[in-house]
Amino acid sequence: MAVAEAVGLTPRGWVFPSYITEPEPLSWFDADRLLHRGQDLLAAAAGSGLRMLVPGDTGWPAGTAADELPCLWVAGNVDLGQLLRASVTVTGSRDCSVYGAGATKQLAAGLAQVGYTVVALASSGVDDLAVRAAVEHGGPVVVVGAGEPLVSVSGRLREERADAGGFGVVSPFPPGIPPSQPRRAIAQRLLASLSPVTVIPEASADSGAMQVAAFAAELGRTVCAVAGRFGWDHSDGGDRLLSTGGARLVRDVDDIAAAHGASGPPVAPGGPVLFEVTGLASWDDGRWRSRKVPTVHVLADNAERAADVVFDLLFGGRREPAVLDAAVRSPDGSYRPIQISIG
Repeated sequence: MAVAEAVGLTPRGWVFPSYITEPEPLSWFDADRLLHRGQDLLAAAAGSGLRMLVPGDTGWPAGTAADELPCLWVAGNVDLGQLLRASVTVTGSRDCSVYGAGATKQLAAGLAQVGYTVVALASSGVDDLAVRAAVEHGGPVVVVGAGEPLVSVSGRLREERADAGGFGVVSPFPPGIPPSQPRRAIAQRLLASLSPVTVIPEASADSGAMQVAAFAAELGRTVCAVAGRFGWDHSDGGDRLLSTGGARLVRDVDDIAAAHGASGPPVAPGGPVLFEVTGLASWDDGRWRSRKVPTVHVLADNAERAADVVFDLLFGGRREPAVLDAAVRSPDGSYRPIQISIG
């Protein structure tokens, strides 16, 4: 809820459409009415093939900005963690040039061919072109919405046979919530966090992709950009990132793969390697509590052992119910969600 309030959303507007007509305003303390409204919302979502994910569910993308949210709404493959194990975010201007479109298609197709999941916004321009190119080449995709109709987006992907490579459509907001600037900001932050690398093939200085790049840098992700044509306003944003050191230059998929590997924790010389573990810890001491796990680097033989070490550090000796939704990144930058629980 803190994220919602920070970008100007009320708790009521977070969950329910602002255009609901009621004789009286819905009270946040009217538990029965809230419960019925929530049940109706879940039923409507299920009838449309959508599912609500909460922390602790299989597929919850722990270690991302999803941990700041109360839930996610998902269509397609709800195991987002599986889809995101090796992923790259591709985003940019809605009004891209022929040059930007060509760069986007070439990079997204190459990423799909070597096994990366392409992550993008449910938007026109660079994001849409990246999704279409990845699907065309049999690659998995994750599309992030900000109140767009998840059902129609997932239906389009099925028509394009995205299910062959696997796809997920995810939004912080339930179906029926219209897009707004604050909601787009939340979706942009989620987008920026889902992959260790964000690539901007083309973006103008006022493009929303610049906000995604800022979020990605804030969250410790690697930002990459393609150099634009001289004097073109279309590519001012990406060129500024490159000139100020805010982004790495990429010319092909090999450059992105190198950035992906560099985004992981340092590699230990021989034997076990260093894994990066973050995520969400939850426990019951008479009241269920959840806290984000600070980044920990663990020397281990595999991702499971790295998660076990962090769980022991947090909950060793406890008998009360406790859960760790761990996000484990390997030295090559690949991501793996692991859930451990007791009680």
